[in-house]
Amino acid sequence: MKHRLEDGVESGSTPAESIQTMVGMYVDAAASSVNVYNFITQPSEGLNRFLEDCSILIASAMKSIVPEPMLNAWAAGATGFVNATFTWWMESDKSMPKDDLKHLITTALLTGVINDDNATPNTLGGHL
Repeated sequence: MKHRLEDGVESGSTPAESIQTMVGMYVDAAASSVNVYNFITQPSEGLNRFLEDCSILIASAMKSIVPEPMLNAWAAGATGFVNATFTWWMESDKSMPKDDLKHLITTALLTGVINDDNATPNTLGGHL
């Protein structure tokens, strides 16, 4: 999964495309293997390492957008948001279609990116 996410970062020509690709890959892979997802998301060192790796990949995708002092914190928060939102969906009645979930996660992540002045959001919605 990590290698597929790395490919997702590299395939995006913009930070927004990289995030959109990674979110899509994560959701698709996890949704297609529910038992595997449930097993690997049990608290463990392996899960912690995987989430840390995801955070590093997200930071690399967003390094030209999010200012350096906040980059790693933003990437860690984004990783947690993706994981928590997907977990919510898995435990729900799944009345929200999977593609809508991917769009929701991507849009939520990219419309709250902070500008260098740390005062106003830098909306990347037009790049989705």
